[in-house]
Amino acid sequence: MGGGPLWDSPVLPLVPVIAAGVLRTATRLPVDYATPAATDTPFGRVPVHLITQLVRGPDLVVVGVVLTAVLPMPAALIVAAAGIGWALLR
Repeated sequence: MGGGPLWDSPVLPLVPVIAAGVLRTATRLPVDYATPAATDTPFGRVPVHLITQLVRGPDLVVVGVVLTAVLPMPAALIVAAAGIGWALLR
């Protein structure tokens, strides 16, 4: 495989970010379909709260992957730590 130590790999900060996203998804509340506020979409009316419930978890992974891709390694590790903190404390 490629040279260089494992801690210098650009994939390393993604592992805890993805784990935090999975944890955040697993600990979300059950989906509630009875919210009164709705928004119009091309597919019909959708409850707003339903959308926020469904993206809880994957949103953290997407933001973490994007930030990790554009930031240097030390900053990417800080983003990973912040993602884990956000998943555990929220």
